Order: sequence, then structure tokens, then C-alpha cells
Amino acid sequence: MKRLLTVLLCIISFSFSQDGINFEINLIERENVFYTKDTHELYSGKVFSLYDDQKIKSEGTIEDGKMIHKTESKWYENGQKRSEVPYKNGKIDGLITWWYENGQKNFEGTYRNGLKEGLNTSLGGMKMDKRILKEHIGMD
Repeated sequence: MKRLLTVLLCIISFSFSQDGINFEINLIERENVFYTKDTHELYSGKVFSLYDDQKIKSEGTIEDGKMIHKTESKWYENGQKRSEVPYKNGKIDGLITWWYENGQKNFEGTYRNGLKEGLNTSLGGMKMDKRILKEHIGMD
């Protein structure tokens, strides 16, 4: 019976660890490198962070102490998602999306290595391309 209980506890612990850890609580960050609080070793694995209301603030992956990718989310007070922004190696990279408080999409654009790429969709679906050349992100 003890052996069965031990095996079950190991399985449960392993399955929860696959979801990642809250890096804002369980890791130490020094100069953009993440270490475990208990052993002070470089961390590798899935991570997340939460707002006070327990909504996801960000999710990502750390390898050898470096955040290799992460997606940040912001929320309106009514619970509707406000924005979602992906990062790779510390720069915006991928499809970014903003929504109005009613849930309708407000803005969508693609960034690579921190630079805007191609057309953006904004304000109710209108296509806009402010510059042909890529430009640094500036979301005012």
C-alpha cells in the first residue's frame, strides 16, 4: 500500500510540473537570467505568471536560465482579454492582438525580432500599411 501511494504521489507531482511554475514567485531573476530559489541553479522548463485575480499574465519557456519565448496577456476589468503579445529572445515576435472591451478585435499585426512586418489590421478590420519598410514597434 505504501508503495502504491508513493507511486501515485510521484505521478501526480510529475503531471503538475508539466504545466510549469510561476516564475515571479518560484524563480530569482538576475540580469535577465532565471535561477531556482532553492538550489540557485539555472532553470529550464515551462513558466507562467498570474495577476492578483489569478488570470494568466504570461506564459513561456526558459532554457538554461534564459526566457526564450513568452506570451503576455492583459485583461479588462470585465474579464475580457485586452491584448496578447508574443516575445522571442526578449523582442516582440509573432502575431500581436488587441481587443475592445466588448470582445471585438481592435488591432492585429505581425512583428519579427521586434520589427513590424507587412500589413496590420486595425479599427474594425481596415487594412493599413504605414510604411513599406519594417519599423521599430511604437504602439501609442
